[in-house]
Amino acid sequence: FRGVFVGLGSILLMFEGIAYIVFGLLVGYAAVMMLGGEDEEEDEDPDYENMWLVKMFNKIYPIFPALVSDRFFVNKQEVEEVKAKDPELSDFEVKSNITKWMTPAFVCLLVIEGSDVLFAVDSVPAVIAVTKEPLLVYSSMIFAILGLRSLYFVLVVLTKYLVHLEKAVVFVLFFIAFKMFLHAYEHYSPGTNLPHVPEWLHITPNISMAVVLIFLTVGIVASLIFPGEDEEEEAA
Repeated sequence: FRGVFVGLGSILLMFEGIAYIVFGLLVGYAAVMMLGGEDEEEDEDPDYENMWLVKMFNKIYPIFPALVSDRFFVNKQEVEEVKAKDPELSDFEVKSNITKWMTPAFVCLLVIEGSDVLFAVDSVPAVIAVTKEPLLVYSSMIFAILGLRSLYFVLVVLTKYLVHLEKAVVFVLFFIAFKMFLHAYEHYSPGTNLPHVPEWLHITPNISMAVVLIFLTVGIVASLIFPGEDEEEEAA
């Protein structure tokens, strides 16, 4: 999917001005969503059955509400055997016109892979904002996939201590969106009465990398100097 998005992004870059506007809107939307997500209650469990990918598969295979060993799918005979052994499944209706169900293990897999696709949508314009070299863009995708899931578990632990890192990431995304819109402006402004972008506002890839590193460093340092309330209570 990342390869597909890189390919589509490269095609879209043929229409450079439009591409930058589209990419800027995507990254800006991601930043706004992260900014609004801070107000949500952390204790509220998300309903994964409402995820678009799960809903799509649920039209083909209904969900059997119990794990069956390491199986992703179960047939009618297996469903009846598990139902007979588990009293909590007594109310579960085994419909005659259904021959196969997906288990919560497959729902979990759909959520993980669907999240990867969403990450790909956001990450492609973020990388293209730094460089348009196809080899660098695609290789960065490969390294992201290799380390994304293992790094996730590290970040889950670190977020308890690096409480301001998410705010830094939001600023990074807003900066990237600004750079995209600036490129779009530079593309359409020549030959018009619009003022030209001053030289000092021209953002090179090196400047982009420096800004990203500075924002992330500030987020980490701020988290160490001003820890979250939970950490302060534990220290006390």
